[in-house]
Amino acid sequence: FVVAERVLYLPSAGYCMLLGVAFAHLCRWLERRQRLKSRQSPARALRLLMAVGAVLTLLVFTARSAQRSRAWRREETLFSSAVDVCPLNAKVHYNIGKVNADAGRSRAALVAYRQAVHLHPTYDQALNNLGNLLKELKQLDEAHAMLQRAVDVNPQFAAAWM
Repeated sequence: FVVAERVLYLPSAGYCMLLGVAFAHLCRWLERRQRLKSRQSPARALRLLMAVGAVLTLLVFTARSAQRSRAWRREETLFSSAVDVCPLNAKVHYNIGKVNADAGRSRAALVAYRQAVHLHPTYDQALNNLGNLLKELKQLDEAHAMLQRAVDVNPQFAAAWM
């Protein structure tokens, strides 16, 4: 799945809680160890270093979350960022084609749909949308071929029959 990061937030909360509990246990272990030894140990410095590391990690992930949230504001930026991560994913190219077609950018949609079909030759929805777009652009022979391929791939795909 292309943009599955949206389903990873809840599981990552459990991972963060686990790290927090582990950090707390390590701090308590260091304190007990320091109390057992009469001389000064580096436990305090290590605790401070771990706390600074945790804060820095939190700041980095907060900044990264804000950056990704900006990409999620519009479909166009979301799928453009997804193609950077998954350039060989037909679904991403299909979605870029759909966004471009909906915005009236037929040439950009055509390129994206062609790439989706190139990557996944039996992607019936991409074949259908490519065929319909070609029909709008008066490229009727190629449009018929794409729609026929969509029907051949999935005879139950009603949209391709229309």
